Amino acid sequence: MHSHLTRSKIAKNNEFYTQYADVATEIEHYLQATPELFRDKCVYLPADCALYAHSAFYRYFKANFTRFGLRKLIAVGYNALTDECGTKRGFCYTLETSWTTTTRIFTEQARALEGDGDFRSEECRPFWQEADFIITNPPFSLLFHFIELLVAYNKRYLFVGSYLTMAHKLPFQQIFLGKMWFGAERISTFLTPQGALCTINAQWYTNLYHEVPNKPL
Repeated sequence: MHSHLTRSKIAKNNEFYTQYADVATEIEHYLQATPELFRDKCVYLPADCALYAHSAFYRYFKANFTRFGLRKLIAVGYNALTDECGTKRGFCYTLETSWTTTTRIFTEQARALEGDGDFRSEECRPFWQEADFIITNPPFSLLFHFIELLVAYNKRYLFVGSYLTMAHKLPFQQIFLGKMWFGAERISTFLTPQGALCTINAQWYTNLYHEVPNKPL
């Protein structure tokens, strides 16, 4: 069960993509508990697919942008482009809404970043600051750096991590203090870049309320 995860730690292979159905099923639980959860809010996807913003997370929030009443969606892809000097650059997609006197306007934009799109970078700091929610499947090899930022920015979040994530110091402390808990569903099947399915013993982690009782640890 842990073979893919073990290899990913050794090779720092972070290319395990969440499937659309898993994203939709999980997030709908939070909307059942709090129907207006995302209204007038900004959602940041800090570990999205490179270049084309076609991750399950981006596609799901784009498809439901109006239903949720979202104000803005931000997605950043890591090392998405190589410029003429051979430098790797990240890519940012934004989808947002604004009003004229009588009309609601939707604007989707795409732009290259100056840096590589690493969620820890100074260039990505404004995205963290602007966001109301951080939702993603972060790179497994950088998971604990990711959790450190969630805590530092005091954000509401939902992310995918190894089932063993909770055994490490910071997430364990957050769970022990009642500041982090399991999501509503288990998740174990992911897509590889080649389109194949792989099995990883993973789990949703969140600080958002949902209606599914958590089992005692």
